[in-house]
Formats: sequence, structure tokens, C-alpha cells
Amino acid sequence: MAVNDIDAAIAWYESVFGAVVVHREVVESDGVDEALVKVAESYIQLLTPTRDDSPVAKYLAKNGEDCTTLPIESTTVRKRSKS
Repeated sequence: MAVNDIDAAIAWYESVFGAVVVHREVVESDGVDEALVKVAESYIQLLTPTRDDSPVAKYLAKNGEDCTTLPIESTTVRKRSKS
């Protein structure tokens, strides 16, 4: 999820969902600060730009904060879609 303030986003997930940061790093080559947050049995990747020319900075400028992808694992989707 692309966010403007990664520390505020982490604090929100911690307070609302009891989330825990399991990994955090600055990826200089991509120009992002990344945090992987565990919420129950799922993970959310938070990204914030570290420089104005990064793809995440450009995405935020165009679209604002947003969930760019939402991968879901389910054992019941196939069963329900066939009925």
C-alpha cells in the first residue's frame, strides 16, 4: 500500500488491528521505505517514497494513498464460483 507517512500508517495498523511490523528496510534502488506489517494471519506491505523521482512518489502524486494490489488466498472461492 502506497502511503505518504509510513510511521503514521504503521501506528494506525498497530492501534486498530494490533498489527506488528515484522520487517522494515529502505530500498535505495527503488527509492522507498518499506514495512511489512503482520495483521492476524495476513501481511500488508506499506511503501513510502524516499525521493521525489521514485515510482511510489509518482504513483502517490497521481493517485494519492491507495492499495495497489490485494492478493487473497482462499480455499472456498473455487467452490463458490462453481455453484
